[in-house]
Amino acid sequence: MIEVKNATLQYTTFKRSQGLKGVMHDFFKRSVIQVEALSDISLTINEGEMIGLIGRNGAGKTTLIKLLTGILPLRQGEIKIDQMLPYQREKVFLKNIGVLLGQRSQLIWDLPAIDTYDMLAAIYELPKQMYNARLTWLSEQLEVTELLYIPVRKLSLGQRVKCELIAALLHRPKYLFLDEPTLGLDFVTQKTIYKILRLENQYHKTTIITTSHYIKDIEQLADKVIILNKGKIIFNDKLEQLPKELTTEILFDIDFLNSKSVEKKLTCAPDKLNEILAKIPAERILRVSQRGMELEELILQFIKGGQYMKYLYVFLASLKAKLIYRTNIVLEYGLTILQVGVSIFVWEALYSQKALVVPNYSLEKLNVYLFLANFLALSFSVAPAFRLATQIKSGRLSTLLERPISLYGEHLAYFIGDQFLGIVINLCLVVYFGALSGISVLMLLLLVIYLAFAGVMFFSLMMILGMLAFWLIELWPLRSFVTACYLLFGGRYFPLSHLPNKVFIVIQYNPFSLVTDIPARFLTVGLSGYELMQYLIVTLGWTFIFLVIYRLILKHGLRLYEGVESI
Repeated sequence: MIEVKNATLQYTTFKRSQGLKGVMHDFFKRSVIQVEALSDISLTINEGEMIGLIGRNGAGKTTLIKLLTGILPLRQGEIKIDQMLPYQREKVFLKNIGVLLGQRSQLIWDLPAIDTYDMLAAIYELPKQMYNARLTWLSEQLEVTELLYIPVRKLSLGQRVKCELIAALLHRPKYLFLDEPTLGLDFVTQKTIYKILRLENQYHKTTIITTSHYIKDIEQLADKVIILNKGKIIFNDKLEQLPKELTTEILFDIDFLNSKSVEKKLTCAPDKLNEILAKIPAERILRVSQRGMELEELILQFIKGGQYMKYLYVFLASLKAKLIYRTNIVLEYGLTILQVGVSIFVWEALYSQKALVVPNYSLEKLNVYLFLANFLALSFSVAPAFRLATQIKSGRLSTLLERPISLYGEHLAYFIGDQFLGIVINLCLVVYFGALSGISVLMLLLLVIYLAFAGVMFFSLMMILGMLAFWLIELWPLRSFVTACYLLFGGRYFPLSHLPNKVFIVIQYNPFSLVTDIPARFLTVGLSGYELMQYLIVTLGWTFIFLVIYRLILKHGLRLYEGVESI
């Protein structure tokens, strides 16, 4: 049962002034506006009910859905689903909900849908037998069995939506939230989706809450309607109690070729559709689409009147997506080699003229250092920052927040999969250059352990930087800043030990140096076990600090997330 009592939600936005003068004024002092997305909402939804949630743009529909699914925290009032508070995002709660939010995809774009389903089965800890049976039944009902092994990017819109619906239903959720589930689909696909959702409700007593601007969705998927206007409920009753007949204005458009191969269009009512289709040869029918009354009109009239396996599957999905684009991999490593080559060329010129020499580094050792520092940077990538930032700006973060999986853990598993090839190459380089330098097996093992902790530390920093997207309008300043810091403070152009001693003593402990400069120095000029342990302790300290900052920023950032896309 879903119980909402006196739920009120406000968020802060800014009134922007017009013109250059206004922009300058806003730069120093903004006019703050409090927007009330929901105002004293109270409702009860019983188990197995099918609810249509409708309203004008900005009425508060999506805000309510985000509160019910735990994406947004409720600050005033109370929401309970089976006596659980959604914003606490308990594992039991997240396993009981399924979400299909408009055109936001759960499917991995470059992989077949089956790979996403395997990952979701691990995330939701589905027994293999149940998963296989469930997937078979859903794919047969939606007629997509043969599409499961085709890359998602090659599917049509209707095919993708069917596959998205499977992703939402795969774990047999007790509560299903749908946002514009049939947007842009032809009537045949719509009818298939209506059928499967009705079966889910009939067989499993699934509670289905649908938001839509398309009246046919509400008619087919709702026994009860809730209408929101300006954050308040203005109607909450059975569908037949609405003050207007819903089905009278539904029409079908039939596009076909006549005997002279000229494209024509006919419009008919539902009761005439089969009769007209029977008169037109099937090979001449181009498309059949359905038009219905816009809910906007209705509303206006009414107002006026297994726990870690999930991360393994995320890792595997990321790895497979990475390996698909071989050209990108070749370019990535090719550009790194080119960058190293330019640096080596510059230093060889400096050494040959004796214009500049790095203490303790022969030209050969310096070349090895530059090679290692830049190749290590491939594994310790800044990509997680921009993946998270893009998810925040596009709204796709909502999909992750609705899954029973840690946001940090999902991104870490994805990052390891994406960088796995680089990690393997760098481990081989560590062993090779360690053997050339005569470093003992024990010290090499200690270096590998150090690199693992350094990787987690650096990843945590990237997650913090990515969450700055909660406050940024554009992402390019963040990318430029991170890249510059990495090049300057990571020792990718020269060993940091070449800096003045007072500067080096401080800068050697920065996070960028710890993942590139320190390992490269260890393998070229050498570090003692005591020094490496010292750097390991600093790395653990940074990790602890970053994790604390991550939790704080995520908590405050999610409050801003509602202001970007909540109503």
